[in-house]
Amino acid sequence: MRREIGIILVIAMFVIAPMVVDAKIYNIKGEDLTRDEITERELEGWEIVDLRVSQMWGGWHIPDVSPTVAEPSTFSVSVVYIIIKDQEGDTLSISGGCIGEPVYLDIYKDNVQVEGYTTWTDSECNATFTVTFSEPGQYTYAVYTEWGKLNGRSGYSDVFYVKPPPTPENESVPGFEVIFTIAGLLAVAYLLRRKK
Repeated sequence: MRREIGIILVIAMFVIAPMVVDAKIYNIKGEDLTRDEITERELEGWEIVDLRVSQMWGGWHIPDVSPTVAEPSTFSVSVVYIIIKDQEGDTLSISGGCIGEPVYLDIYKDNVQVEGYTTWTDSECNATFTVTFSEPGQYTYAVYTEWGKLNGRSGYSDVFYVKPPPTPENESVPGFEVIFTIAGLLAVAYLLRRKK
């Protein structure tokens, strides 16, 4: 049995190894495809390697764009696909943007999901979420595609802080003016008493 396995391994080294060495991977920048068009490619022998959230703009983890309580806050993601196909010993790889892919956003506070949103990528392969938070504090979010959800891919996640509402600059502390008024009246009373 061991001898037979050894022979098979030797044959594999001399037959399969040269094919692997000669095989090439051709990466082709593809066009943006809809989810249905990617499915059609699968029927033609292509295999989806990845369909993921690729890029983010205005991610909430950046301090300058951190959300503020009671104010709508948005961020956008783009979604890309990678498909491959073996062709005459070579591997063709095509990537591009994905139009019409469902994208999910889950928001957690203290490890408990507090919100969940779904949207679809537009004709530019972008998905935009607008969320209004009701209380300040530390949150986490996860954003992922439908394909990622079905194939056990976690997507993109990060920690961020929601800021409390700003205090208006010209709003004074209640009762603060009264202190100055009383101090002024006492000063006037003192001066009048001193004159007498």
